[in-house]
Amino acid sequence: MTGALVILGVCHLTTALGLVEARRIGRTLLATGGLATLAVAAWPQPSGGHVPAATLGFILLALWPVLSGVPSRRIASTATIVLVTLLGWLAAEIHDGSVVGLSERIVVAAQALWPLAAVLAVAISRPLPPR
Repeated sequence: MTGALVILGVCHLTTALGLVEARRIGRTLLATGGLATLAVAAWPQPSGGHVPAATLGFILLALWPVLSGVPSRRIASTATIVLVTLLGWLAAEIHDGSVVGLSERIVVAAQALWPLAAVLAVAISRPLPPR
């Protein structure tokens, strides 16, 4: 798990650096979410830093799409709505649920896959270089 979180955190940082089509504030949130993911890897449960780092990471990674504006404002807004809704489900499960692990995995998967989807959408929409 630690290795996967390190790889994911590095991927978020790399995407934030390379996705120049995104607005700076969105890229900053994505990069900070990547740093929070690295902190989660560094402070596994039951470490005192785990929950604050995970909370910060979850929130930033849910909000970055709408602030990035990629691949479009409408799609980015929809992505944020979905991610925030999933995060709300996780919060509800943490307080009084029976499927905390499932909800956490779904939120993590959605937040991990959205940057990839955004990058692919931007790459597909770029004009081909002249030959």
